[in-house]
Amino acid sequence: MTITEESRNDLYQGLTEVLGKQRANTLMEHLPPGGWKEVATKQDLRELRSDMRAEFAEFRGEMRTDFEEFRGEVRAEFEEFRGEVRAELAVFRGEVRTDFQEFRGEMCKDFQDFRGEVSAEFAEFRGEMLTELHKLLRVHTLAVVVIVATLMTLFDGALRLLG
Repeated sequence: MTITEESRNDLYQGLTEVLGKQRANTLMEHLPPGGWKEVATKQDLRELRSDMRAEFAEFRGEMRTDFEEFRGEVRAEFEEFRGEVRAELAVFRGEVRTDFQEFRGEMCKDFQDFRGEVSAEFAEFRGEMLTELHKLLRVHTLAVVVIVATLMTLFDGALRLLG
């Protein structure tokens, strides 16, 4: 038998007449609104628990499968990315190596040019220094000759006076 609102109302009216309004309210609040057919039994709860466990187990299995697939996809993408990065690094290394070789060549040439300039300037400086040294040597040699000649003249004069 299905409990309707009309039948619940009729029961309430009867209980009010027999028990009084407050007791009738208390009793009605303890009755399920849809009747006892709507109340779950322990067996209903056991079956629900069993169904829920089965559904959760199935869900866990699906999630494991999905995660394994996702993990595989992520690994594959990382491997692909790793390969791309390695390839880019190899290209970059080659470019850097080439740039350094060009730079090394330029620096060697610049150092050779600089060495040549320094050698030329040093040779020129050496030549100038030798020229100046020769001039000084001539002047000093002439001065020594003049001094020696003067001394000889003085010595000769002193010998004639004494002698």
